[in-house]
Amino acid sequence: MLNIGLYVFIAASFVASAAPYYETLLLGRIELGVGSSAARIKDMIVVRDLFHGPQVARVIFLIMTVFIIAPILVQLVGQTLLWFLVFVTRV
Repeated sequence: MLNIGLYVFIAASFVASAAPYYETLLLGRIELGVGSSAARIKDMIVVRDLFHGPQVARVIFLIMTVFIIAPILVQLVGQTLLWFLVFVTRV
């Protein structure tokens, strides 16, 4: 069921990268938010299942660090590439 979020994210990335109009880009960005939120929920479920005690806090810290740093790196890549390739590199 949670894999649907991943599929929504991938489809939204392609919609946003091929958007001919602003409205299509906006719709793709909204879908990206929905898909990425499902992925974050899935990450937390896996962490709770695999780790226990203080190890949970360390793994969640690492995951949150990646979620914070990744958009910054994508923006840096976007400055050097064409704008629509930012959405393709996220997949």
